[in-house]
Amino acid sequence: QTHDDSTGTNNAQTKAHRLRDWAAAQPELPPGVLGQAWLDEEWPQLVAFAQRLAGERVRFAAVPEPRPADGALVSIESGGEIWRLRFAPESGPGAASGASRGQLVGETGVLRWRYGRESATDRLGLWLHHLALSALRRTPHRPTAQWIGRDSLRACAPLGVDEARAHLEELLRAYVAGQQEPLPFFPRSAWAYVDAQADIPSAQRVWHGSGRAASDRPESAEPAAALAWRGRAIPWGEDFAHWARTVYGPFARGSALEARA
Repeated sequence: QTHDDSTGTNNAQTKAHRLRDWAAAQPELPPGVLGQAWLDEEWPQLVAFAQRLAGERVRFAAVPEPRPADGALVSIESGGEIWRLRFAPESGPGAASGASRGQLVGETGVLRWRYGRESATDRLGLWLHHLALSALRRTPHRPTAQWIGRDSLRACAPLGVDEARAHLEELLRAYVAGQQEPLPFFPRSAWAYVDAQADIPSAQRVWHGSGRAASDRPESAEPAAALAWRGRAIPWGEDFAHWARTVYGPFARGSALEARA
């Protein structure tokens, strides 16, 4: 028993050293004493993140990789044209993923992670994969979806095939509409609106930015948004609210974010 305990301790220490070496080599880390101080302060969060991720990845070890859909997941008609949405999984349980970000996709669900605070890309990526796997379901068990971040975890509730397909059809219609003209859908501002229970001022604060911190970059300054909406007034009324609800409404109702220290 003593030998087993010693071996386990040595393995844990080796993993911790590897994690520390990896973190110290990241280009985002400031050089010198400042970087060392930041790493010392961040270390407990990084270890907790790695432990949560390791536990969840074990579940995917024996999960079969999902097969691409035989045909379109959903199809819609718009303007005399047929639009089809297909799904090809980006990674399976055996695919390599980075320590700080990545994903595993199996027939039983999707696990995504990124060492950082939850972003619009994290939300949309998790939701789209969850919808696709639920619509593609070939087993009796409904797929699960989970995102692990620096200090939080989000899980999506299981969906039936028909419900998932209906949501995908709505999103495909949004995509088609966006090919005709810019839609007043701004991922960060729209989430602020939905998360604040349909509060337009919350969305506008994200769009314009507060200017209180360098990290508080206004969404209006992002190149794609600035180009698409140059010289045009943002329709903050029902148009904005409609697309925010269409894209984020079902996700907000069907998922929960849990803070982790």
